[in-house]
Formats: sequence, structure tokens, C-alpha cells
Amino acid sequence: MIRKYGTAAAALILSWAGLAADRQPLPKDLPPYGPIKQLAAPHVTIVKLDNGLTVWLVPEAGFPKVAVTLAVRGGYTADPKDRPGFADLIAATVTQGTRNRSAKQVAEDLEAVGGDLSGNSMPDSILIETSALSSKADTALQILADVMQQATFSDQEVAIAKSNLSSALQANEADPSFLGCRSHRQRALRRHVRVAAGQQYP
Repeated sequence: MIRKYGTAAAALILSWAGLAADRQPLPKDLPPYGPIKQLAAPHVTIVKLDNGLTVWLVPEAGFPKVAVTLAVRGGYTADPKDRPGFADLIAATVTQGTRNRSAKQVAEDLEAVGGDLSGNSMPDSILIETSALSSKADTALQILADVMQQATFSDQEVAIAKSNLSSALQANEADPSFLGCRSHRQRALRRHVRVAAGQQYP
């Protein structure tokens, strides 16, 4: 077995050496690097509405679309102890139909204005995101408002979301990168808790 590994390693080294030998040197008359341009941060306008909602406006010239992200405080950290994954379930179902529109109608109405709609859960928030052509931004905002104020969370959509989330969780449990990320976050959380309590943590 050791001999096989040694042979394989030797073959790998020889192959790399062959590639290095075949590699041609770069021309000496290459043009110089251009000047480094300073990154210009976009201008952000922050507006506080009468209902308490804070709006961040970030214009980007040259794009004929408007993207809107609505952040609701909560997320994983707000999940009840006996209901882990509750934020994921809300994010997956809040966009699936309202009192005025079915899930299909929501999708079709947004497609008609060149947009889409999605929900995602984060550690400290739930994000509802939509986009549309600039000329149809008012219609997209009306649909988003309908979703956020009139979502029905129908039994059928909740059942579908539960099934999909369960399948995704099973797939994640077989993914080494997911397991490693989860272990890292758990260790970071334990460290944060101990440091906050004045305890040492290795």
C-alpha cells in the first residue's frame, strides 16, 4: 500500500514538473498596470416613515430595475425552543398567497412587471425581497404590501413548505460544508456567551 502511494506521489510530482517545463515565460513588453481607482460608495438616503418603518434608498444609475428588500426582526434567534426552523417556515410561506391573490397570482402579477419575490430567513431577521422594472415599481410595491399585510399561510402551502424544508435539512445533514459551518457557529456562540459572562474560553 505504501509503495502504491509513493508511486502515485512520484507520478504527480513528475506531471507538475512537466507542466512547469512546458509553461512559456510572460512577454517582457507587457503594458503597465493602470491606476488604482478609489471605490466610490453609493449615496444612501435614510427616511423614517410615520409608521416607524426605516427606509434606505440606494440609487444605482444605469439599471432599469428597482430591487426592494424588507427586513423583519426575528430570524433563527427568535425561534421558539420547541419549534426550531420556525423562521424558515415563515419565510417559505409568507409569499405564497394573500387574501386577495393566490400564490400563482402573486407570481404572475410580479412576472407581468418584470419582477419576482422570495423570502429568506437569517440569524436575526426575515428578508422578503422583490424586484421589478423601474416603470412598474409602484405595482411591485403594492403587491409586496399585500403580501406583508394579507398573507394567509394556507394549510396546503404550509404542508408543502414543511416537506421541502425537511428534505433540504436531510440533504444538508449529508453535506460536510454545512456540518462544518454549523459546528463553527455553535463554537462561536458558546465563546460569545462565556466571554459575556466573564469566563475564559480557549
